[in-house]
Amino acid sequence: DSLPLLTLAGVGTCVSAAVVTAACVFLLHWPLPSALVFGALIAATDPVAIIAMFKDNDVKGSLRLLVESESLLNDATALVALNAAIAAIVSVVNPGTVALDFVLAVGVGVAVGVGAGALLTVVRRPLRSTMCDRSEVMPAEPTSVRVKCRSTAAVATAARRS
Repeated sequence: DSLPLLTLAGVGTCVSAAVVTAACVFLLHWPLPSALVFGALIAATDPVAIIAMFKDNDVKGSLRLLVESESLLNDATALVALNAAIAAIVSVVNPGTVALDFVLAVGVGVAVGVGAGALLTVVRRPLRSTMCDRSEVMPAEPTSVRVKCRSTAAVATAARRS
């Protein structure tokens, strides 16, 4: 699964940035530095609508994983491309620095995501109520369970205020 992911996130984002940059330069007659920055900004796709559709239609498996993973990596790729475009305007770009920026952007992004997920898991664990757990809702009685959950939440809120 790594090859399609890296192809879409790395090569795909760079090709998208190059196509947008070329269109801005040749069709709109923009100066190259402005076109480079705009191409890098626009290169990253935002798959929020597709991921929401996947959740609505209960899509699982490698396709969903590929789209979600690619969306994370193409943001890092576009961020590094934007930094490189801005650096190219201001000074000389070193390819080693660009590669290091990419590794740092991906690494820090993954570390922050894992850390936030772990923290929220620890914080949420004592707050979980078996009465409100959706896995126990019987199809015949969703209203009564929903009322019980709201009542429990109201009692807990009132208890915290006093």
